[in-house]
Amino acid sequence: MRSLSPLFVAFVLAAATPGAARAADPLPPSTFDYARIAAAPPVLRQRRMQGVLVRDIEIPKAAGGVAKAYVVTPDGNGPFGGVLMVHWLGEEDSNREEFLDDALALARRGIVSVLPDAMWSARDWYSRGRTHATDYANSIEQVKELRRALDVLLLQKGVDSNAIAYVGHDFGAMYGAVLSGVDRRARYYAFMAGTTSFNDWYLYGKPPPNVDAYRAQMGPLDPVLYLREASIADALFQFARHDFYVPPKKFADFYVADKGPKTLRIYDEAGHDLMIPAAIEERRDWLVRHVARKSVSREYAWSR
Repeated sequence: MRSLSPLFVAFVLAAATPGAARAADPLPPSTFDYARIAAAPPVLRQRRMQGVLVRDIEIPKAAGGVAKAYVVTPDGNGPFGGVLMVHWLGEEDSNREEFLDDALALARRGIVSVLPDAMWSARDWYSRGRTHATDYANSIEQVKELRRALDVLLLQKGVDSNAIAYVGHDFGAMYGAVLSGVDRRARYYAFMAGTTSFNDWYLYGKPPPNVDAYRAQMGPLDPVLYLREASIADALFQFARHDFYVPPKKFADFYVADKGPKTLRIYDEAGHDLMIPAAIEERRDWLVRHVARKSVSREYAWSR
């Protein structure tokens, strides 16, 4: 990653509009009330990958069905940090596979990870699995399912409830931002390539019959509204400088919405996928600094 010039950083932050009037208010927290998971789901399969235990589970959904997930755990009894990692909607690894390499590396540093499939993991979900008529209700349900995934993470043996982080990319970052405003259990957040409003992405392609009504309905779910309500102990924001989907104005507004301690990283060489070594290593190191609880060797080297 090339060092960012102070002038460019100043430009990015000047592009933000933290004092602008809100187009909407966030939904009441009770909107996201959910049925807790009281017992860890059964393990369907387990194996060792790169010396780390990987378990396949299915997290039951409150509305029916299940979300496939990986639970990746260090050896030993803990205490361990915990991370919920939520994937992007992308060209590849648009499911729980996206962060598996990260989870394997983090387990060797004393961190348990839960990696669920989100609703957008289904094949052709954007074009065939969703409609404008269902986006609002499904978005609320997805946040509830993230809360249930946090339940599963906290039910893992040895996890320290005071050392919980969330990592989200693309849609995973945006729904994570909503989560941050309604659930305080994750104290640390790494947001990757998120934008300010679901309208920015759900309105690609064929529009709904009434665009204004759709915007008005989805507006109270804007991620930035919940970031402003959040109480995050520390956050990492990762963006690509030349991201077609999240231009500087958008990522600046997303970044400034969080009022707590935070770090901004903008990568010249990356695209929206942020799949470059600098971004991967910085994110992993940041997580280890904030949530790792197991004593590990400083000689450990990250690998993908």
